[in-house]
Amino acid sequence: MPELALDTPTLVDAGKRFRRQWLYHWILNPQRVKHQAAMPEVLPTNDAHAAHQAAVDIVAYLSGESTRLPDGEQTSVDADVDALDSDDLIDAGELLYEDLGCIACHRFTPPEESDDVQRLSLDYVSAKYRPTALVEFLREPHAYHTSRPMPDFRLSETEAHQLAAFVVSQSRGELDEVDLAAGNPVRGRVAYEQFGCVACHAVEQGKLPRRDPIVSLDDWDPDELGCLSNTPEDRLPRYDFDPAEIDALTVLLDGNLDSIESTARSEASRRLVDTLRCAACHRRDGSPDDLTGLVLDEGVQGLAPQGIPDLSWTGEKLKETWMHPFIEGRLSYEARPWIRARMPEFGPYAGPLARGLPAEHGYSGASRPAPQFDRRLAEIGRDLTLQKGGFFCIECHATDQSRPVTAFDRHRGIDFPHVASRLQYDYYRRWLLAPKRIDPVTSMPEFAGQPKPGVLNGEIEQQFDAIWHYLMEIRHAATVDRD
Repeated sequence: MPELALDTPTLVDAGKRFRRQWLYHWILNPQRVKHQAAMPEVLPTNDAHAAHQAAVDIVAYLSGESTRLPDGEQTSVDADVDALDSDDLIDAGELLYEDLGCIACHRFTPPEESDDVQRLSLDYVSAKYRPTALVEFLREPHAYHTSRPMPDFRLSETEAHQLAAFVVSQSRGELDEVDLAAGNPVRGRVAYEQFGCVACHAVEQGKLPRRDPIVSLDDWDPDELGCLSNTPEDRLPRYDFDPAEIDALTVLLDGNLDSIESTARSEASRRLVDTLRCAACHRRDGSPDDLTGLVLDEGVQGLAPQGIPDLSWTGEKLKETWMHPFIEGRLSYEARPWIRARMPEFGPYAGPLARGLPAEHGYSGASRPAPQFDRRLAEIGRDLTLQKGGFFCIECHATDQSRPVTAFDRHRGIDFPHVASRLQYDYYRRWLLAPKRIDPVTSMPEFAGQPKPGVLNGEIEQQFDAIWHYLMEIRHAATVDRD
């Protein structure tokens, strides 16, 4: 399971990033401020005073003396708190929130309220982040947690301020004010270790969490459910597992634990597609995306997103050598720069997805057989892309020497210099023969019944092959990787 290699959040600079009141409530009861939080309750439930004092002390320890400042006091970290309170920034941020698809994964209703598509509530973001820290988080969401499912949209500094301003304007969750003055960082460090926080979260740069198991899984006793019990002992973490999750974990623990160390690529990619909420923006396997309906119901522009590709055939369609840097955010170009949405970076998930999506279709991900390049055919293929005597491909596709003729972005296609680097040859053939069979809503016309007479014996498949040779010839104009 590639998930076993993922890291946990570091709490380095926690005092500079998070408000102390939020830290207190998060430590005391994570589910209170984040629906379906993976973080368990760890403080004792049988002694409310002891739990309160431990939380106060841990806050003092995480904040550190140098950053223990009253939440309302303006500091260099919060120097631009007033700058976010700008109507222009808020309005621009609202459009970004919609265009980038944030609306498909997030909501501003309280965490405890239900949501049809299980979006993550941002109701307490203002209570959680110091303003500048929120801007920095939006610009580099993986700085303190490289495996965070939240992707990196490569926001400019201006965009990050705009988005932060809008989120702060809508985030209205309030937490009960608690007196934190009695917090003791020395006791807090002891409590941080005593209650197992150190097992998952490092507090010093460059240091890993100290993962000492409470019990060995080799000693699993099905009659003593431990953390899986509805009433676990106070010394054990208390997770918000639902009954189905408890049953699944029980079956795993009763069986062979070696299975979690195996890697079934197709299964891994299906899990990651769910974890990363790819279906929030993309159609897949006949199911609609969430984004379209949410933008129409809750958005301010009244425009459904266009041009976001269907993921149903991605593993059959794209080469692993292209998918990996694309998902990781290392391409030197935007695949579809004309659409308002923006494909973000998914960091460490890129490899498992690039290998797993082809496996879902029975492929290894390696480049499949394709014809050897033929310059003569490439010259014929180039002519076939033109308007006169060809299929007029250049109406919608850019070449190495021209921009598309069409004035309508919704009809744009992938730039030709990028096609041969990304598409598998056999998929390219099937696509040209019957594009609407693969994607019923595509703007791509079908040319299979319109062979050009006098060219390659009038054979349409040979003509499509000639275009492939032309695409191979000009693909060298596309730089694939960037540092």
